Amino acid sequence: MLPYAEPGERAGLLSAYFVVGYLSFSLPALAAGFLAPIVGLTRTADFYGIGVILLAITSLAITLLRGRRE
Repeated sequence: MLPYAEPGERAGLLSAYFVVGYLSFSLPALAAGFLAPIVGLTRTADFYGIGVILLAITSLAITLLRGRRE
């Protein structure tokens, strides 16, 4: 996307990209940190792993469905 952005918009686009990237990594980790004292570290790791697996399966399904349309 960056090559298609106007020169005056590239910095804003790139900063938005990095903000989304940092939030996507930090928010689940913060949630796990708050959840661990309540339900335990093992159960928190299980929830975190299940969430990652579900997101990966969803991403794979969407990718395969889009591939069939084309």
